[in-house]
Amino acid sequence: MIAPETRRAIKARAKEILDDDLIELGAGAIAGDEALARAARQAAAERGLVGEELAEAVNAALDDFVGYGPFQPLLDDPDIDEVYLDPGGRNPDGSWREEHVWVELGGKTYPRPDVYVGTPDEVGPIIQRIAEDCGGRRCDESSPLLNAFLPDGTRVNAVHPKNSPDGYSLNMRKHGGKSLGPADLVARGAASPEMMAFLKSCVIGCCSIIISGGTGSGKTTMLNALASFFPDSDHVVTVEDTLELQIREDRVDSPWGNNVTRLQSSDANYEGEGAKSIHDLVVNSLRMRPERLIVGECRDSETYDMLQAMQTGHDGSLTTIHASGPIGAFIRLESMIVESRPNISEDSVRRQIGYAVDLIVHVHRSRKDGSRRITSITAVEGFSDGNIVRNELFRWNDRDQRFEALQQQSMPIKEKILDADAPYDPAWFGIGGTSW
Repeated sequence: MIAPETRRAIKARAKEILDDDLIELGAGAIAGDEALARAARQAAAERGLVGEELAEAVNAALDDFVGYGPFQPLLDDPDIDEVYLDPGGRNPDGSWREEHVWVELGGKTYPRPDVYVGTPDEVGPIIQRIAEDCGGRRCDESSPLLNAFLPDGTRVNAVHPKNSPDGYSLNMRKHGGKSLGPADLVARGAASPEMMAFLKSCVIGCCSIIISGGTGSGKTTMLNALASFFPDSDHVVTVEDTLELQIREDRVDSPWGNNVTRLQSSDANYEGEGAKSIHDLVVNSLRMRPERLIVGECRDSETYDMLQAMQTGHDGSLTTIHASGPIGAFIRLESMIVESRPNISEDSVRRQIGYAVDLIVHVHRSRKDGSRRITSITAVEGFSDGNIVRNELFRWNDRDQRFEALQQQSMPIKEKILDADAPYDPAWFGIGGTSW
């Protein structure tokens, strides 16, 4: 690994060489990649570097000049899902300490002590370059919060030291490329074949499904997988603040398109105009006559609108919420609606949930090994005596490390499946088989 001081020195010397070359070439000349590499190679050679060290130094210098510095190799690594910057804070004399890098790999987080990013003074210009590549955004004192996307789909969240007193905070969640399909999830142990077949029939049967889970548990991945079961003829409208859904992307180039309308929320411009919330877009989407409505994540007033849609002819819709478990999902649904509609009684809220939602599919990321899987599929079967009627059909048995059917049968779900002439297997409800 190239020492930080050597990396700085090579970068400074390469810049001197480039400046000299530009003067020789004439005013307005621009250094291309070849000129950058030549200058970096000369600067590294002047410091006695040869072989692999020379090559590493040249690559590091190029990352510093035209990439994202020490973050670039991490973003290029296909095995890394997420990159974090941990602010270092200040020394007693007020000077900045070095910031540290962590990465998410295979669902678990690891430190990367081999990656030197420097102090906030060194990190700042790199983050500004990242912000500029996110559609000309900023991350400075006048605009200290950055939540945007790089051209390749990588989601970026950065906080300036104005609001992060220990130094820059940075999170880059890489775009996962092609979304994992149902077969991929089964192969990875995220669901049993029987559970996925059951969910397929539920989607075909127009069951309204909420996918719950914590951060990084795989909610969006599961949402994409379930949406792949939509009939091709169904008009799908998606509403997101972050464009992560990949619905029928293999049909985008079809002469007839993919019958998907994507809507994305927007912030206000510098004049304070143009802001459109998820709530605004959900309300508007209902005028577009979708057969299927997908809201990437419900977290505010749009939750009530989504439930209304599920009850008024848009059954078979999908969304996600943050929750720690199936019961937590119901509590969160209630609280979001009550907060946004304080004039509606709790009984009324629970009644709406009980008759609008058909299934809660809870996904979980294991802290032990980073694996992601469905840990519960719970049917919602109405409202009685002031409570939502719940019926857990499947769960993950962590002690025995297996999926189980719980000997429960949901008549509302069964009727929807049979009415749609979708495949039906009694074993899904624990009749004829209980575990996989």
